[in-house]
Amino acid sequence: MNSRWKLPASSEVELETWYCGSDRSFPRPCLSEVFLKVVAHPPSRHPQDFVLLHGNHFRKDWQRRVRTWFDQPGRKLRRRNARKAKAATLGVRPTEPLRPAVRGQTVRYNRKVREGRGFTLGELKEAGIGRKEARGVGIVVDHRRRNLSEEGKKINVERLLAYKSKLIVFPRKAGKPKKGDSTGDDLTAPTTRAAFPLPNTYEAEAPRKITAEEREFEAYRTLRVARANARHEGARKVRQAKKDEEEANKKKSILCAYKITQPIHTRFRIPDIVQDIRRF
Repeated sequence: MNSRWKLPASSEVELETWYCGSDRSFPRPCLSEVFLKVVAHPPSRHPQDFVLLHGNHFRKDWQRRVRTWFDQPGRKLRRRNARKAKAATLGVRPTEPLRPAVRGQTVRYNRKVREGRGFTLGELKEAGIGRKEARGVGIVVDHRRRNLSEEGKKINVERLLAYKSKLIVFPRKAGKPKKGDSTGDDLTAPTTRAAFPLPNTYEAEAPRKITAEEREFEAYRTLRVARANARHEGARKVRQAKKDEEEANKKKSILCAYKITQPIHTRFRIPDIVQDIRRF
């Protein structure tokens, strides 16, 4: 019988029977496309007949195809002039749009504060700025970003409010200002095109002597104890709940035993009951 083997359905290979000898048959793939490079080995005793089809070509005339960058200094000057022309068309608009202050990713960089992609809708709502209005006054909006902490959200809300307080919106027509446009002395106030700075999260502390409390503090031991408490918190809660349940069952059994042992006609006071329970 002719033995056949299977290839993945994604490969462009047609199988046919290749006869080798009188009573042996091995499948051999027919290449239907040029881009197929690898042929799998069938379950035969002659895998050397199915080898890797290389498509390397090293003898190219590459010396005539080397790309040069002799105009790199000219490109640098061209880009600089393009930036100047673009800045002139923007007028008194800031050079960079306003972006949120976020933390770097992973433990390695989360101490660094950098500019994020855009403000969240929650931050804009607390600052009293609409989504479309924000895009019109140079505030970048990112509807995919989520606030993971109240502290980070508060910092960005304060950043928006500070930007809004210093923002001057010139009306398109001087005689017909619209809602949100600046008027009066704000139009003649001095302006700057510098980017809005990031908040300083670390306050510089003046040099001082180490206190006795700081000397006695054991940082490593404190961290290990906190880690152990977090690890054993669940087991401790289960153990405490079981202990409380046993205590409640024990008190309940004591009261039931007291009611059974006392006759019905016996009159007693509350302190007597407490003393009898203590005896148990």
